[in-house]
Amino acid sequence: MTSVEAVVAVTLSSSDAVDTHAAEEFACPQCLQIVSDPFSANCAGCHMFCRPCGESLLDGNLPCPSCREGFTHLGHPPAQVTKLLETMRWHCVHRDTGCSFIGRRKELTNHLRMECKKQIVTCNFPECGVKLKREELGIHKNSCRYRPVLCDFCRKSISFAAEEKHLEDCVGYPVECPNMCGEKPARGKMDHHLARECLEALVRCPVETCGVLMLPRKELEGHVTDPEATSEHISWMLKELGRLGEERDILSKEVEELRSDLDTRLVEKRNMQTEMLRLRDEEQKRTADVDSAHREAEMRIQRLEKANEELREQLQREREKDARTVIVRFSDFEARSLVAKGGEEMESTDFDFQGSRFFLRLQPDAPFTQMPLSSSSSSATTESQEAQPENLKFASLFLCRRDDYRQDLRFSVTVVRGETEKHFRWKNPRSRASWGELCFCLKEELMEAARRTEGKFLELRVRMSADGNLWS
Repeated sequence: MTSVEAVVAVTLSSSDAVDTHAAEEFACPQCLQIVSDPFSANCAGCHMFCRPCGESLLDGNLPCPSCREGFTHLGHPPAQVTKLLETMRWHCVHRDTGCSFIGRRKELTNHLRMECKKQIVTCNFPECGVKLKREELGIHKNSCRYRPVLCDFCRKSISFAAEEKHLEDCVGYPVECPNMCGEKPARGKMDHHLARECLEALVRCPVETCGVLMLPRKELEGHVTDPEATSEHISWMLKELGRLGEERDILSKEVEELRSDLDTRLVEKRNMQTEMLRLRDEEQKRTADVDSAHREAEMRIQRLEKANEELREQLQREREKDARTVIVRFSDFEARSLVAKGGEEMESTDFDFQGSRFFLRLQPDAPFTQMPLSSSSSSATTESQEAQPENLKFASLFLCRRDDYRQDLRFSVTVVRGETEKHFRWKNPRSRASWGELCFCLKEELMEAARRTEGKFLELRVRMSADGNLWS
């Protein structure tokens, strides 16, 4: 928006309305002007205020000027009230000076901003600032001392008031030549005039050895054509030609030396390129040999890995020959345990391992004070057993041999559907007929495991493997 279009917000009173009686309903009780951004107070009369007045009264805890009642809140009035205010028609505020415009408030605002000839506006030339009626602006612009004009010499746009000052520095303004040659070149072309055109400017004779050092440009042509000066000039030029000939010979010799050096360098470059190609071929051959050796090594590694895998599988098969897992059952275990007398033992059916027969001996009611005999017992197990209440009952379990077995033996026993799993190492079975543990697990764990089966039998999983040592 230019300064001509800018205008202060419209302030209206009820007398500016076409319907003054209706407009009085929209007058702010505080400033008595027609509200532009209406807010309703929650006073007794629900009076409307313009926003600044309403907020000022509310912040100062002052009563409504109309009903003298206090209020605590400002809110937007009903939409019907706002619409009625927007549709009211108003006279132009410059009606007294001759403007006959009538329209809604928004239309009046646009009228004052853009059209009203009686509206006071500011000259839109930045340095002016004169305020006058819009209808007077056209005449003022033609005579305003700050109006823009084009300089006649440089065609630059300048302020009319600054024209005289501008001419003091204008590059296109003609000025007198300081050599008083009679010419008036443009200020911006003065250096060129003095260096190339001015007839009064002092210049040198083009012949360096000439006795005349400086003379006006207008006398230079006569000096050059003067017979005496011409003789001197020719003598100097002959000497200069001789000197230039010597320089030419020296330069020719230097050029020839440079050409010879360049040829030598070109030969060296070609030899270097040939050597680089040879080295590249050798490197490619070495790379191919390395790749071939790498592939051969990978193939050997693959063969070794395959042989290793086959050996591992063979060892696994050999181990499997020396290992076995069996499920041992004690039928009707719970009933048998209940009727068994203290210390009575149960024996499983026989099972084979490496041609020898073995069986399990189970004692459901082992003495609590006895300690395990197997190597799997530890100090932690002993402390745990010592911490058990006296009324807990333990079961003992031993692996027994029927015949002669000479190798060291590793075995584990797991309570199927229970928690206990224990590992044993039976060294030199020929020296003992059985190996196991007096306090293998709680008797109740075995009873509970048996109850979980449909046939009420106890299942124990026995894993056996030969340990390598052979005893004679």
